[in-house]
Amino acid sequence: LGIGGTGLETRSTFDTIFDTIPGLSSPAGQGSKSDCFFPPRGHRFPMKIPGLRAADEMIGGLAHFGRMLDKIRLAAADALPDGYFLGDEDFSWWDARSCRFLGVDYAALRRQVEAGGSDEAILQWCMENGSRPNAEQIAIWSTFILKRGWRDEATPGLEVEKRACGLADRDDIVTFVELQKAQES
Repeated sequence: LGIGGTGLETRSTFDTIFDTIPGLSSPAGQGSKSDCFFPPRGHRFPMKIPGLRAADEMIGGLAHFGRMLDKIRLAAADALPDGYFLGDEDFSWWDARSCRFLGVDYAALRRQVEAGGSDEAILQWCMENGSRPNAEQIAIWSTFILKRGWRDEATPGLEVEKRACGLADRDDIVTFVELQKAQES
């Protein structure tokens, strides 16, 4: 599997670290795909999705957590457009990475979200049932998400995605979060 379906292989430091943790290694030979969540290619941008936050809108200091909850809610209401990476089907998707970071099963999290409750209550459930990251671990996680694509091994994938979306000329887009926001604003 390659970045954005291009066949370009990359392994992030994050992937390598998780490969050393029993039960969290990615399938053999699996490279990291684009780490963001994009509508299918060919859609016109911008494409605002009501009820879908950007990954930099924090819940409890966690980047992407609120967006993941929004995607679950929108999918349950059949309002999430096709093409968004949802769940833990792929090791490199941010939902999957978020659940591994929090130490919770995605399907169990989805059930909690679909049962209702505030973002804060669902985060509390994650902390009670998962790995309970401390403030420093949360800061490192959020920095990883917010800066993904900027001067790291995912940069080539970001450039591929920018070209595919017709945003290759946007030098101000240097992270996947910025690309997300450009596409959805």
